[in-house]
Order: sequence, then structure tokens, then C-alpha cells
Amino acid sequence: MGQEVETEVPRAAEADLYTGEVQGRLCALVRAQLVRVQHADAAPGAVQRSRV
Repeated sequence: MGQEVETEVPRAAEADLYTGEVQGRLCALVRAQLVRVQHADAAPGAVQRSRV
């Protein structure tokens, strides 16, 4: 049913070397990927469009 989500997190992030603003951006990117996948699951026939 659900789509498996794969996210690539740099080893520096895994080692907790990112702090502050950079860590916040990384979290926002991962959240955006998860939301995109959730929306794709909710509307399987929907066309995906990139937003810039």
C-alpha cells in the first residue's frame, strides 16, 4: 500500500556534525520528501509537478 521512502543523509549528519541552520535545512528537506510521498500515496493517479 504505502511507498517506501529512501532518504540519503550525509555521514556528517549521522555523526551530528551539522548544527543550527544547516541541520534545520536538512530536516526541512527530509520533511518535504515525506510529504511528497504521502501526497503521492493519497492520490495515486495524480500527476507530480515540480515547484521551484
